[in-house]
Amino acid sequence: MKNNTGYISMKVWVRVIIMAVLLISMTSCSSKEESLKYYSIGLKAYSEKNLKIAIENFEKAIDQDKKNISARNMLGKSYYYSQRFEDSKKVFDDIVDDFPGNASAHVWSARILMYENPTPEKVKEAKEKLLYAIQLDDANPDAHYHLAKLYEYEGNVVNALLEYNSALKLGSQISRIHKDLATLYKKAGMEDRALEHMQALSSSDRIAASGETNNEEEVPKKKKKGLK
Repeated sequence: MKNNTGYISMKVWVRVIIMAVLLISMTSCSSKEESLKYYSIGLKAYSEKNLKIAIENFEKAIDQDKKNISARNMLGKSYYYSQRFEDSKKVFDDIVDDFPGNASAHVWSARILMYENPTPEKVKEAKEKLLYAIQLDDANPDAHYHLAKLYEYEGNVVNALLEYNSALKLGSQISRIHKDLATLYKKAGMEDRALEHMQALSSSDRIAASGETNNEEEVPKKKKKGLK
């Protein structure tokens, strides 16, 4: 009789454990679905430049699923374009802590150091982050582009040109890079090369490059206050 009682008790415990596992699994699936729902709403708001709503929904997405790396990445960008730079840097630094091989997070962290109230120490740290990002992913055009900006700021024209051309070959934000290369080649006295890159711009981009319009390269827009 005691054996039967023990057997029944064990069966009850097994059922309880199975039900608990199923409940946790269902809750996890539900949380991920909610996270994706908020993430989609956030993306729509971001594309419409409604950063307040975007931030609210990306934060909700992360609350539901902290492993939603896409939501964390977009939250960092939304903070950045809302000029909440410390919050933005914390998001990207946390991503780097959790995913050290995430080259994009290293680049964004470097951008904040470079462009928002930079100091020599911040610029040095930014360079280290960009060089490391390129080690992680040599095909990351943003890493090459912002490293070119940093070299240009330092007056290192040769390395700046090399990095701009690397970014150009990778095919990201081509018009902006042509404009920057045209400017740098002109500064270096290489008028022919400058002209080549000016001719590669569309007519509207050439007007923007000449300063007649304000055509920012990224959406949402913001003004850079650091390196020029």
